[in-house]
Amino acid sequence: MDSVFQKKTLSHQGTITIGLNGPAIQFSIQSFDEIQQEVDTSGSLAAKAVSSGKAESQVFPEKKKEFIPSDIAGSLVSHGASENLTSDHGNSESEGLEHSHSDHGVSPPASLTSFPEGLSQTQMYINRYFHTQSGEEEGDHTRIMKRAYTQVRKQQARWYWKVIAVFVGVGIILGGVAIYQTLKVKQLEAQAADVFYTMKTVELELAQIEDLVLDHLGPEQVKEILLKRDNVQATLSRLEKNYENYLEAIGIYSKDMPPEDRLILRMTRLFGESEVKMPKGFVEEVKKYIQKWRSTNRLEKAVKRAARHGYGMKIQEAMLKQHMSPEFFYLCLQESEFDVKAVGPATRFGIAKGPWQFLPSTGVEYGLKTGPLVGIEKYDPRDERHHFDKATQSAAKFLRFLYTTRAQASGLLVIASYNWGPTRVNSLIEKLPPNPKSRNFWELLKKFNVPQQTKDYVFYIFSAAVIGENPALFGFSFAPPLTAH
Repeated sequence: MDSVFQKKTLSHQGTITIGLNGPAIQFSIQSFDEIQQEVDTSGSLAAKAVSSGKAESQVFPEKKKEFIPSDIAGSLVSHGASENLTSDHGNSESEGLEHSHSDHGVSPPASLTSFPEGLSQTQMYINRYFHTQSGEEEGDHTRIMKRAYTQVRKQQARWYWKVIAVFVGVGIILGGVAIYQTLKVKQLEAQAADVFYTMKTVELELAQIEDLVLDHLGPEQVKEILLKRDNVQATLSRLEKNYENYLEAIGIYSKDMPPEDRLILRMTRLFGESEVKMPKGFVEEVKKYIQKWRSTNRLEKAVKRAARHGYGMKIQEAMLKQHMSPEFFYLCLQESEFDVKAVGPATRFGIAKGPWQFLPSTGVEYGLKTGPLVGIEKYDPRDERHHFDKATQSAAKFLRFLYTTRAQASGLLVIASYNWGPTRVNSLIEKLPPNPKSRNFWELLKKFNVPQQTKDYVFYIFSAAVIGENPALFGFSFAPPLTAH
């Protein structure tokens, strides 16, 4: 009988999905082995009752009649009771049982054998076994089905809540780890910034002492000061190493960082700014200006001109002599493209001239003689502002002055100051506290509405310096204009 039952139920393979205010629970009709066994037992009882001549109502009273799918019912009666019925009632009676199950109380109600239009057989099963209707009595089979469903649902619910508990627990652990890591990184960033600005403060104070005394001391005294400077420089080197360790711990220079981004971060340090305090979006902004340089031949043309005349080496030597970054080479590029005959427009401060575009007053202050055409927008060969070597030495001194005073060791703030002029920038710079941590280009951008002209000026110079570190990386064919330093 078991083999026949299994064979017959194959036609009912499928999945019933039920959602009761919770996660969907799936039942496969063929998966209820225990139900099948009970139905099998019921079929045997039915067969025995018929073969013994008892009224079937004694075994299955009218109120206990249940719907069993017609193909299963046929299997139960025809197979389970055929032998007994043959001996008592003959083969014809057995054949009758196979074709008409209503005589033995196992045929489905008419409402389930004839499906209303638009209602599937699966939906009829769901309505029968999982929706209680008022006034309708439940049979053994229905109760078995409902008990099985309830048991599975409870098991599913327990599993569901266990899964939720696991995910919540993991989420809490991961959230705690993430919070800890974030706080740890923030702490390391703050410590790194402290080390960096301590380093800049020592550097600034040393530069200010040198500027104050070196010009007024004899050779022996100068030698002694320079020796002490070497000792201080060793201290600065240790601070810088410490700062590098913090950067590594924070992961500022990650292994998978694009080489373009790495160069941008490195350049901020060369211009005296901290990578840790870099404003969000700065790297992407620099990349926009790199793209602008790509759209013109101005950069390549200027660099090649400097190479032909040896301007790169001259600027580098002058800057290093003043303990300034050679990357100020690109400031001269932005000012004049290394054109010694360059003449600017007339302003209320005078006419800027030469490769560094000195105003008359600033040129004179830093040792340059103006010519007879000082007030005329025309190249003047007798004006020393047009003399590249002399103007470059004066420019290096002027940049150092800005670096050690108003700019407080911020190279990008020096560039902004150079563009604005010494009087125009003072009003904003002097609103910032006079120390490297509070007075730098990052703080200037954060606290003031910097004119777009000045932003363009700074970003063009900075992005050109980034390109100059590795021109081929950015699609340029010229060689790096500055040697390694």
